[in-house]
Amino acid sequence: MKKRITLTIRPEISHQAKALARIRNTSVSHLVETLIEQASASDASGAGTKLAERWRGKLKTDFRDEPKFRYLKKKYDL
Repeated sequence: MKKRITLTIRPEISHQAKALARIRNTSVSHLVETLIEQASASDASGAGTKLAERWRGKLKTDFRDEPKFRYLKKKYDL
């Protein structure tokens, strides 16, 4: 059984969602449901891992020798 919810979005987004739903021959509700399912599936791949582990090596810094950076690196086990 489905549950009804209320969303508050900007009018221009509402118009875009309705137009996209017409093009895809579906409802706005189905578009939102699909989007949430896809977001949940992609988040599940990182489930159970620390944020630091998922971002490790992706950000480059120029301040690695600064004391605050060393402190944070040690604190968050990076």
